[in-house]
Amino acid sequence: GVGDLGGTLSYGGTAQGAVNAGSYTITAGGLSSSNYAISYVAGSLTVNKAALTVTAANATKTYDGVAFTGGVGVTYVGFVAGEDAGDLVGALSYGGTAQGAVNAGSYTITAGGLTSGNYAISYVSGTLSIDRKALTITASDATKTYDGQSFNAGNGVTYAGFVAGEDAGDLGGTLSYGGTAQGAVNAGSYTITAGGLSSGNYAITYVAGSLTVNQAALTVTAANATKTYDGVAFNGGSGVTYAGFVAGEGVGDLGGTLSYGGTAQGAVNAGSYTITAGGLSSGNYAISYVAGSLTVNKAALTVAASDATKTYDGQSFTGGAGVTYAGFVAGEDAGDLGGTLSYGGTAQGAVNAGSYTITAGGLSSGNYAITYVAGSLTVNQAALTVTAANATKTYDGVAFNGGSGVTYAGFVAGEGVGDLGGTLSYGGTAQGAVNAGSYTITAGGLSSGNYAITYVAGSLTVNQAALMVTVANTTKTYDGVAFNGG
Repeated sequence: GVGDLGGTLSYGGTAQGAVNAGSYTITAGGLSSSNYAISYVAGSLTVNKAALTVTAANATKTYDGVAFTGGVGVTYVGFVAGEDAGDLVGALSYGGTAQGAVNAGSYTITAGGLTSGNYAISYVSGTLSIDRKALTITASDATKTYDGQSFNAGNGVTYAGFVAGEDAGDLGGTLSYGGTAQGAVNAGSYTITAGGLSSGNYAITYVAGSLTVNQAALTVTAANATKTYDGVAFNGGSGVTYAGFVAGEGVGDLGGTLSYGGTAQGAVNAGSYTITAGGLSSGNYAISYVAGSLTVNKAALTVAASDATKTYDGQSFTGGAGVTYAGFVAGEDAGDLGGTLSYGGTAQGAVNAGSYTITAGGLSSGNYAITYVAGSLTVNQAALTVTAANATKTYDGVAFNGGSGVTYAGFVAGEGVGDLGGTLSYGGTAQGAVNAGSYTITAGGLSSGNYAITYVAGSLTVNQAALMVTVANTTKTYDGVAFNGG
């Protein structure tokens, strides 16, 4: 056997030091034998290529409207120790359906272009996932004021997420609206939802908007009220007016019960007060109340100065003769007035006969509009009697003229004939009387503002003068004839 050979087996050939894949010869040598003629037959060394797997890395992107090119690298499995991609030749290249891919979807990324004498390269495809881009469609908020009409549809939408150059025209479907806002009538908050759109490249998320139906403004105005002071407390109001109802609605669409307040409630005295309305409610109307006013006018009160009359007495008049009242409400009288009754007018200090005014004043009241009616003071003339003195004479054939003086009855204390005007004169049938008889002597010619002069006539008596008539004696002789004559 081999033990009968000498020498030491040794190897040679191209295999010695061979590294790279390929076929090489292995030659043997170094053995000797005296009994054997040794011939060597070369063997072969086959260095097979090592398996090298080149795997294209998976790639993920979000749709951006831009075509994908290339790849995102590769991984290598199979390199021997100390070797790497630098030991390969060629240039790494990419292919597959991913090249030029734009739209969202799944595509293959293939690697290629590398060569090696030592590696049997196999390529494993990667995938490109183009995810749909997030697109947010937000329903726009809408606001309206309650008008009794139902809301339908929406107020448009806004988009967030379109890639450059794209807009709603790149979406499929038809924009539609839903949510609680559809058909909403009454004031309140409702949701507006959008929908109906589709896209292969966008992952659409809908964000709801809101519909706010605001309450319509409704103004309730308390009507103004006017009364004249009557001593009775005011209560309630005199109605209200409404401004702001939508077509077809009225007070019957409100809740609550109309009530009144304000300073007018229980108001008695003359003045201005507020009448406030309240008590009404509504989901659809924002009710604002406008106050009205209560005007309690002063009652008319007439204070009439009483007329006064006096006869001229030489004394000045002061004050008045009282007043009468017309207009007090039931249960009230002069004790409900303020101030102090006073008198004025031309009567104050009046002395002489004549007519004067007496005015009243000095009273006040919050509840009465006081009107003063003047009275009158009449200072009547004092009666003054001027009596012509009687006169007596005996017929003397001379005409009588003048008088024999007068007497006065009626002067006030301290006054006399010097306070009269005019000049005393006489008249009557006595003037120019000659013959015996009775005649009147009248006085006149005097005047006075303060005296009503009455004249009392005197008398003139013209007595007959004494006359003696003596019958002359006569004589006759009897002749049988009756005597007549003298």
